[in-house]
Amino acid sequence: MSSPAIEQSNQLQVVSDLGVLDRILVWFDHLCLPTMQGPVWSHFWVQCKTVLAEGFTNAVRHAHRGYPRETPVMIVVILHAQSLEMCIWDSGPPFDLQQKLADLQARHDLYADSGRGLMIMESLTDQMEYCRYPDRRNCLRVIKAYPKGAVY
Repeated sequence: MSSPAIEQSNQLQVVSDLGVLDRILVWFDHLCLPTMQGPVWSHFWVQCKTVLAEGFTNAVRHAHRGYPRETPVMIVVILHAQSLEMCIWDSGPPFDLQQKLADLQARHDLYADSGRGLMIMESLTDQMEYCRYPDRRNCLRVIKAYPKGAVY
């Protein structure tokens, strides 16, 4: 796998409204580099878009429940030499991601009204964490390695 000379970092700040999800996904599609073409990359990109959509939806529906629409959600995407990193920043109350995942896996109800998104996100990424920062914001950080054998 060839490595780019520098990392590519992009960010987008949006309001806490599910109506902007299409805008986010269009923005994300524009980050795809011309060298990221073909079925292997398409599959990778769809998985990343799924994680992004789920992460943003969770920020709006859960972290920002009861908050004004104007509450910002910051999305940062970094294309590293070997992986793609996404950070979704929210201003809601913190929660224990690992405990929530354990609870969901213990329940494992495929027909539940909600709760499958975190499990889907975890299955599509190589690393996923949720941290509270001193500025009272939270960051969902996910990392997904590029497909093996794909050239970036």
